[in-house]
Amino acid sequence: MVSPESLPLRIAVVIAIGAAMAATLLLAACGSDHATDSGPDAATDPDPLDVTDTPAPKSLDDIHERIIAKRCSGQPGLCHNGQFEPNLSTPAMAYAYLVARPGIEHANELRVKPGDPANSLFIDKVRNRGVSTQMPLGAEPLEEADIQDLEAWITSGALRAPGAPPAPTLNNPPKRPEIAIFNTSGTRLDGTGPLTIAAGTSLVIRHSVSDF
Repeated sequence: MVSPESLPLRIAVVIAIGAAMAATLLLAACGSDHATDSGPDAATDPDPLDVTDTPAPKSLDDIHERIIAKRCSGQPGLCHNGQFEPNLSTPAMAYAYLVARPGIEHANELRVKPGDPANSLFIDKVRNRGVSTQMPLGAEPLEEADIQDLEAWITSGALRAPGAPPAPTLNNPPKRPEIAIFNTSGTRLDGTGPLTIAAGTSLVIRHSVSDF
């Protein structure tokens, strides 16, 4: 049995609950009207991962997409997709591993010498010019038009992108040290193979280190 004293309090509670439920229903009904333009999933800015730009013709991004990815870091062979130096898997990797970097086969030659394709080991390899193996290894050589596009990119400065700053001068590893044996008169003795030295002969051993 409800006492007269508690009746106003119970009525107030019922009214408060009813108001809260009504507000909830009203918000639910109105929320659907704005579902497409509010909330954390609303698209207010372009998606930064949605890249639709077409690379500038003859740029590194363009020749990587058309030539390097298909013939050097992709099929056939997958040789330079990260398994072997240089890593040519992306345009950024190709730039970092090629431009102003010394080669392995010819350590005194840069893989890509900006402005000078005639003295770039990368071009020597694809043209089979003074190298032990032509690239792509075990596949058809590059088309002449593709090689000319590579040479044109190098001639124009081997830039990362059109309008980008020139490639920096890099602090490459030093050249392979040279060790030689001389007599006290300054004549080199070890240039023609094994040699016999008399006991008591004074020798001068010279070790040179040269930066690239």
